[in-house]
Amino acid sequence: MVETMSPFVVKHVKEKSIEGSNAKFTWGVKNGKELQRIISEFSVQQEVSLVEGMKELMPIYHVIGKIPTVRNISNKIIVMEKHG
Repeated sequence: MVETMSPFVVKHVKEKSIEGSNAKFTWGVKNGKELQRIISEFSVQQEVSLVEGMKELMPIYHVIGKIPTVRNISNKIIVMEKHG
């Protein structure tokens, strides 16, 4: 399982989870297919936008999640399997 960020988020959004450290995100991927091209020895089994999980915590995400741009730039959980 891998959590990914889109390139847009990496460039334009300050990630609160690392705010107190000197860590910095330097790259992202748009989706599981792009990640699979980078690490071809793995194949994507499943991809879920974190918007889906947020619906359980904050009902407003039922509305926000219908906006294609929000779904596209949202962090994703990607389940991958190694070949062989």
